[in-house]
Amino acid sequence: MLILIISIPAFARMYGFSCQTCHYSYPKLNPFGEHFIEKGYYLEGNDEKIYKNVGDEKLNLFEKFPIAFRFNQLFEANIKTDSQHYQFLTPNFVKIFSGGPISKNLNFYTYLIIEEGEAPKFEDAWINLHNEKLAFTIGQFQISDLMFMRELRLTISDYYIYKFSNWQLTYHRGALFEFPFISFGIVNGNGLNFEDNNNQKLYFSRLELFKFGIFGLYGEDFDSLNNYTNIRRVGLDFKYSYLNAHLFGQLLYGKDYDEFYGGFIGLDYILFPKVFSILINYIS
Repeated sequence: MLILIISIPAFARMYGFSCQTCHYSYPKLNPFGEHFIEKGYYLEGNDEKIYKNVGDEKLNLFEKFPIAFRFNQLFEANIKTDSQHYQFLTPNFVKIFSGGPISKNLNFYTYLIIEEGEAPKFEDAWINLHNEKLAFTIGQFQISDLMFMRELRLTISDYYIYKFSNWQLTYHRGALFEFPFISFGIVNGNGLNFEDNNNQKLYFSRLELFKFGIFGLYGEDFDSLNNYTNIRRVGLDFKYSYLNAHLFGQLLYGKDYDEFYGGFIGLDYILFPKVFSILINYIS
């Protein structure tokens, strides 16, 4: 299986620096790139690069509107079964991306995805208000981003434990409050569906301690057969870096109408400007 990802240079054009300022190799972020996200894509002292001077101090208009495209090219070969096949999946998906700092303390992020011949749809679409001690996000986002950002993984294989069961830890509409070391959130619990037909919500939190994170989620909902269901998730995640090796992993236990457990472990090895990655998933 071969994958080629075209980078997203919107922020490089905005600030006038190389993509490698934020990435080891796209989409793998380096420490500066992680700090850049935490600051809401805003770099102090660079207002003249990103905003037009129109004589109104309260109005910030982008000098270069941040928009970019990502094309994921894929060739797949199946040689392990009787029905051997080779196929071009090009493009596997296309993303139209935009995001940036509306001001020093307010930023937005969104993208439209066209995937596997389906109709275009928005996945990430949120705004974020923040200062040094608090960040508030409202819109459509992934719960799993608190642990690991699926959009930044290097492998075609996903973090499957986040997508297991009817109540996934991926895209939801809701709100997220982030403080130093701890986060709290509430979402509708029905994923990308627009209509929320009941008052039940999912509540979740993550506590970060050194290189470890402890995650918990609680909710109530009705399944497809209209049976009342308690929803529980408890997880432990970790990240550890030594020289060029970046080890990371997730353990997660879940209970709704059934019990399950599992997780993943991965290793990114950096030989700049290339990154080699391996990911192993397990679900009970």
